[in-house]
Amino acid sequence: MSGVNKVFLIGNLGKDPEFRHMEGGIMVAKFPLATTEYFKNKDGNRQDQTEWHNIVLWRGLAEAAEKLHLRKGHMVLLKVNCERVVGRKMVSSVMRLKS
Repeated sequence: MSGVNKVFLIGNLGKDPEFRHMEGGIMVAKFPLATTEYFKNKDGNRQDQTEWHNIVLWRGLAEAAEKLHLRKGHMVLLKVNCERVVGRKMVSSVMRLKS
């Protein structure tokens, strides 16, 4: 059986994306993404834990993010391929879920 190397992040943008054009016209978009997990503690009270992810989109994905008019607070789904390089994750798709 083969494995699957995919991670899906669903979260909210922490601020408006920063868009830049690099040498050769390569577009880059950067933004923080907050993912929140909810659980009940040992007393039965609802708790939440938020993790922040620094997202960098390159080329066509950055252009897609710009066309989606992503803004702070928008919920997005990112499909991510993980590589063996420590801490490096490659975003392979971006989709705006709701405002």
